[in-house]
Order: sequence, then C-alpha cells, then structure tokens
Amino acid sequence: MRANQTRKKMGKRPVCPQVSTVGHEGDHIVQANAWLDGGEGSVGDISHSLREEGAWTTGAYIAQALGMKTYQPYGSESDQQVWNKGWAAADIATKMAAGIKNILNYMTNRYGSAMEKTFSEEHHHQD
Repeated sequence: MRANQTRKKMGKRPVCPQVSTVGHEGDHIVQANAWLDGGEGSVGDISHSLREEGAWTTGAYIAQALGMKTYQPYGSESDQQVWNKGWAAADIATKMAAGIKNILNYMTNRYGSAMEKTFSEEHHHQD
C-alpha cells in the first residue's frame, strides 16, 4: 500500500511524504534480514500480520517526527490513519493502534489466512 501523498514545509525544507513509506519498507528489510539470519522457527520468523504492524508503526512515527499532516494507506478511509497531526497528545497511541488494527483487518479481509503465514511458510529458507 502506498501512503497518502501530502507535501508540507518544515522550516525551509519541504517534507517528502515518501520518507515514511521508505521507513515502512525499510522495516520489512530489517524483518527479512532477521529471518534470514535465524531461519525457520527463529524469533525473526514472524507472521505477515506482525510484519505489517511493525512497518506501519515505523511509518507512523516517522510521519509524526516530520510533522506530516496525516499518514495512512493511499486511497483508504480516515479510520486507517496511523498518524494525524491534529490528534491530541493523549490520544496518539490509542488512535495510532486503532488505525493499524483497521489496516490489518482490511488486509486480513482481502488476503485471508495468508496474513498469518510466517516468513518460512511464505518462503523457503536456504543456507
């Protein structure tokens, strides 16, 4: 999923929304490397759902740090926002978790049991 493309200025520098997406995808690289290092049954052999949860969390924190207005899957409804600059500080963790949960629910409805498959179930680890 692509993140919404919103541009804003942070000081004199433009904020590029793709930075959050790169962070999201970078999280998947870290996850894959952990699996490749440990193999089947290792701590890095996690489900697709857990991988997406981690990646959306990473992207949300990057969006927050950049001062982006919002961050959510491209073309999604507002219930899938994982960051919104307008959220009250006391609500950030709860609303971020709710947005991630809604993304995972959407993905589970779309991809079914594939979301619970681990790296080893999706790919064959070779030494």
